[in-house]
Amino acid sequence: MTISPPLISVVIPVYNRQDYLEECVRSALNQTFKNIEVIITDNASTDGTWDICRRLASEDSRVKVFRNAENVGPVKNWLAGLNEANAPFTKILFSDDTLDPTFFERTLPFLDDPNVAFIYTAALVGVSPQSAVIMYNKARGRRGRIEYLLASLFTSRVPLSPGAALFRTVDLRKNITWDIPSWNDTPFAQHGAGPDLLLYLLTACEYEFVVALDEPLVFFRAHAGSISIERSSTTREAYRQAKAWFTKRNLGLAAACMLVLKEWLLESIHRRQLTSPLTFVNRYLRPNR
Repeated sequence: MTISPPLISVVIPVYNRQDYLEECVRSALNQTFKNIEVIITDNASTDGTWDICRRLASEDSRVKVFRNAENVGPVKNWLAGLNEANAPFTKILFSDDTLDPTFFERTLPFLDDPNVAFIYTAALVGVSPQSAVIMYNKARGRRGRIEYLLASLFTSRVPLSPGAALFRTVDLRKNITWDIPSWNDTPFAQHGAGPDLLLYLLTACEYEFVVALDEPLVFFRAHAGSISIERSSTTREAYRQAKAWFTKRNLGLAAACMLVLKEWLLESIHRRQLTSPLTFVNRYLRPNR
């Protein structure tokens, strides 16, 4: 019997997620679209995660597992998974999230159009799917590149995590980016927040359109150990830095200043305290290496 090569690679980077990993992997394996492979890259977990990885691989030949000798940080672990992907399309699925069973059936056909950069869907966000709220459901259908970039940079109506999207594998490998300036002394490769958004932004620049579906076909789990909950202030700063770097590089310094000043105003409202706008601009447009 001839086995068809996978059409979609599901890359699941993981670190210490023994409580959530199996549910995540099962949601990928239980898709109505079956021509997939699941690649799990364990970032030297210290709990029972690796044992779960090996068991899942023994139960389903579509699951391939790899383990880093040491923790290489989140972004390089994403790349480790992408380097093992064998399919032309890739879904990055974070290890505490899950997919609707029809995710690939609903999204893959849109990438038949060579002018479409990627397709993203709305998401359920919360402690459980039953109590979650729907986000990123304000758009549907094809959107022009400029419209998408402006929405991504200046609004919160589009997802930041690639967990909501399906990409071409070649684009993910090309556009995974961490060697950008950081606003603090931590190298940007250690931030999961920021490089995820850059995957969207850099890929969108190379195509005419992106596609959005307003149905929530992915669940983002909010819990105490998640990046967005555990380090919310740092996460906001990381996304600001990524947006500022991208905008300055692609749209110029004036546009980058406008973006950072808008972020300064939002942060002042959030903290109910005005800070120096010049200090804020220097923080993100003249950051440390």
